[in-house]
Parts: sequence; C-alpha cells; structure tokens
Amino acid sequence: MLFNEFEFSRPGKQLVYLAVILAAISSIINIQQNIVIHPKSFIVVLAGFSLFILSKITNLINGHLISFGTHSMSARPANIYRSGYWLMTTGFLLTFAG
Repeated sequence: MLFNEFEFSRPGKQLVYLAVILAAISSIINIQQNIVIHPKSFIVVLAGFSLFILSKITNLINGHLISFGTHSMSARPANIYRSGYWLMTTGFLLTFAG
C-alpha cells in the first residue's frame, strides 16, 4: 500500500527515529555533565508513569500478577499503557535534551 493516513511514510519514520536518537544522545551527554535543561518537564515523566501504573493496576485487578507488554490487556488499558510510555520518553527527552 502506498498511502495510509494513520501511518508515517518511510522517510517520515526515518526522520522521527533520527530526531529521537539525536535527542537521546544529547540527553546522555547532558546527564553525564550533570546538566538539566528543563527540570519542570519532569512532570511529563510523572504523568506518563501514572498512566503506566493505572494500566498495570487494571491488569492486576483482572488477575494478571506479572505481565509484560499489552498482550494481556483489553484495548483501553493497552492504549493507556502505550500513552504512558510515550509520555515518559517524551518527558525524559524534554528534561535532558537541549
């Protein structure tokens, strides 16, 4: 398929990957030098972690004591889980990349 409105094109994916890799490298360098560019952005990490915990609590209530990934979750908790991870990653990059 040549076009799908819900998916990045191949060059678009490559640009996103490159941007994330560069931000991660910048973050690692700043962490090694004890530099925190935007400390208030850590709130985004905490928001993502709270969504992650919320989806895991839902999974525990359904009887899954230990689980990895979203395979044992219904659609809504799985989306909350993924959103939490995206927010944690974004918050980390915003906090340390600069």
